[in-house]
Amino acid sequence: MDYFVHDTAYVDHCNLMPGAKVYRDCDVRNSVLESGVSVGDFSRINDCKFAEGVLLQRNAMVYGTEIGKHSYTGKNFTAWHCKIGAFCSISWNVSLGGADHDYLRTTTHSFLYAPEFGFVSENPAYDRFQKPCIIGNNVWIAANVCICRGVKIGNGAVIGAGAVVTKDVEPYSIVGGVPAAPIKKRFDQNVIDLLQESRWWDFPDSVIKDNFELFDAKTDKAVASELVRIRRQFDEEMKKMTVSVAIPCYRSAKTIEQVVNDIRKAIMSRPGNDYQIILVNDYPADDTFSVIRSLCEKDSKIIGVNLTKNYGQTAAKMAAIPYLNGDVLVTMDDDGQHPAEDIYRLVDKVVEGYDIVYAHFKKKKHSFFKRITSKINSKILEINGSKPKGIYLSSYCAYSRTAAEALLKYKSPFPSIDGYLGQVADRVVNVEVEHRERLAGHSNYTLKRLLKLWLTGFTNFSVVPLRFAAFSGFFFALIGFLFGLFTVIRKLVTPTIAAGYTSIIALMLIIGGIIMMLLGLIGEYIGRIYMTVSNMAQYTVRETINAERRNGDDR
Repeated sequence: MDYFVHDTAYVDHCNLMPGAKVYRDCDVRNSVLESGVSVGDFSRINDCKFAEGVLLQRNAMVYGTEIGKHSYTGKNFTAWHCKIGAFCSISWNVSLGGADHDYLRTTTHSFLYAPEFGFVSENPAYDRFQKPCIIGNNVWIAANVCICRGVKIGNGAVIGAGAVVTKDVEPYSIVGGVPAAPIKKRFDQNVIDLLQESRWWDFPDSVIKDNFELFDAKTDKAVASELVRIRRQFDEEMKKMTVSVAIPCYRSAKTIEQVVNDIRKAIMSRPGNDYQIILVNDYPADDTFSVIRSLCEKDSKIIGVNLTKNYGQTAAKMAAIPYLNGDVLVTMDDDGQHPAEDIYRLVDKVVEGYDIVYAHFKKKKHSFFKRITSKINSKILEINGSKPKGIYLSSYCAYSRTAAEALLKYKSPFPSIDGYLGQVADRVVNVEVEHRERLAGHSNYTLKRLLKLWLTGFTNFSVVPLRFAAFSGFFFALIGFLFGLFTVIRKLVTPTIAAGYTSIIALMLIIGGIIMMLLGLIGEYIGRIYMTVSNMAQYTVRETINAERRNGDDR
């Protein structure tokens, strides 16, 4: 049987069977295209996976897609951030990895036209290079192909005459011919040396935006020299950065001193930088605050905050916010499992322009129970829209000053930092970090605490549970109606049939239980609303060390 997708169709999250035909001007996203699928002219393919032997017709635009081997692409084909398999045939007038190089600009990066930067060049260069475009071995590429930077070409590839290749050559070179060879440099060597010294590609978005005219101008020695000056000024400012670290402390008398020493050593490894450490004691029933007091007496840059009772890890983090004076806020645990020497891996991403940077532990040293429950919590937040898809949440994370200060407005007695910031900041990224063994003790998260955490994450900043309740009510009402209709018809057809006492009681118990569950869910929302409008405290501070009590530290 043949499968057809008609002209101008929108296809999302589908599996197109072998031999299917996608007609022209279609938009295909997040889908799998099996062997022998044909995609029509002028179609757009985003984040898909192609099996072997797929046919892409002319003028197709492909982004973030893996193309299987032995596939064919028609002329005027454009591929960004793709992986093209071995033994593929790529037709002429093709652009791989980018397009429309303006050799007289310093760069043709997407910030010259991307709307999220708040400006667009009058004559924007169009190079959406962010990730590499990878081409497999023994691929045939026809004439007049533009292969821009970020492209990795496998061994034995054949590139036709007139192709431009700008990969694996000296900086700012133009390469052409068969085999490809350098033709000339885009700029004089002294200009290239200055551009290399400026390392403009490492500038945060804010620096690029403030100096946009330099990137949009024709590059000469004056422009390159100014970029070097900006680089030196930026590096000097980076040296003066203060990193604030907030640590919720719970029964950590045996570990917190070692954690603090590791943090100081890591932050001071960059000369000129300074630190602030805020230790919030969330369990005043042991001697943890005595250890915190001793650390504060030895170092005035350490602030001790003692809460009146156990409010939970999230509330303890919120209690640290009013005392923040650093340029970047880092939160981490008190048990030593978060490596302090990796702090700058998170901080540097914030400096690049991200609002939130989460550590991603490829292999966690938690118990099986903790790993499973963490995945459940992450999935709950993803379902109700509190976190972006594909982002791994972690208590080891860094926040920009803007994101951290936004938390000052957040006074809910049921705080969910990740959920709240998910509503006000969208520049979020993961950084891979090693997870360590605990210095001492064991995890303090019980099933009761985790259930409370899940409930907070599920009900905060989302009406998804209420919509689920409404859908469930409609669904079971429909089942009840159909079952009643079935019973009446059955009785009319067979008058002697006995009444179904057991089935009626079973249905009553099932539906009654569901009603009580949904009423409990609605009651949870109403209870939280009542406690919020009653100004129930998020936390209360008993005492502080090395910091004055502030108006916002009891809320």
